[in-house]
Amino acid sequence: MPILLMALGEYATGEYSYSQVADDLNAQGYRTQNGRLFTGYNLRDILGNRFYEGKVVYHQGLPDEQIIDGSHKVPEDVRQLWLRCQVIKKERTNRPTGHPRRESHDYPFSHVLKCHQCGNSYHGEAVYYKDRTKLRLIHERHSQGKQCNTLPKSRSVESLNKEFGERVLAYVNLDEGWKTRIIAALMSNGGISEDKADQNQAERFRKVLENLRKQHLWGDISDVDYKRERADLERQIKALTLDTTPVEMPNLERAAQLLNEMPVLWQHPGVTNKQRESLVQEVFNKISLDGEALVAVEPKPAYAPLFADILMHAALGYPEFDSPPSPPA
Repeated sequence: MPILLMALGEYATGEYSYSQVADDLNAQGYRTQNGRLFTGYNLRDILGNRFYEGKVVYHQGLPDEQIIDGSHKVPEDVRQLWLRCQVIKKERTNRPTGHPRRESHDYPFSHVLKCHQCGNSYHGEAVYYKDRTKLRLIHERHSQGKQCNTLPKSRSVESLNKEFGERVLAYVNLDEGWKTRIIAALMSNGGISEDKADQNQAERFRKVLENLRKQHLWGDISDVDYKRERADLERQIKALTLDTTPVEMPNLERAAQLLNEMPVLWQHPGVTNKQRESLVQEVFNKISLDGEALVAVEPKPAYAPLFADILMHAALGYPEFDSPPSPPA
């Protein structure tokens, strides 16, 4: 019964697809009667079974199909949730079809947003209603027998856009002295190059980190141990892989101009999600999401000196956050 109530309850909100509900059931450790992982097909079958309405169907799908009241007792909360799910399902079934991909189906964080726990990508999915469409980014839409315990499994594009503006872009501000400081830093480090031994050691650490992620994904190590060891490995990798990509001043000027304009552009009502997607892919290699909050960003090499200057000059520290900001009082 808890499995059924959770499945129907989530779908009845209108915020989840079949596959999202299945992923959440799997993440909670629930399994089918055969001990297998849930899939979207399991939920589809539940919503198509009028047993949960208290009915019995004879000769289903045939010309002499007959539906009668069953002698079985269905809990009223289950019946009401099942009926509510029918409304949601009908709204989605009646959506228009055959139209080309619209602007509203662009996802600003495509190919960039990653799970901070397991490293897997988030995928865009449109949830259709009769008169509107909601866009969400979903983690591990196709789990293939693997699972990550990060919750929630999905976030709305609207909420991520807002959080990205408040937690990342709000701190992007280059003052008039950025160029002088960066030129001085580049000149003082002009002879830096990665030692071959350091590169090899960094590669070994990356393999260890990948194995660590797999162990955590399969439940071989606890969340606490995983986070501690991962943080230690990431620090060592960063120390061994100094970025030596040549930075030309014309490119740096262009990058600085875009960064200074990005906070305003991001919030502008005339900017589309497709344009936001282009901005994100231009500036960032990776943005990490730890379920409920953005926790880290990794800029592309051309932008790395600018982010370093922003952080050092403003004394904000490394762009990684342990928890979401407190709500306003």
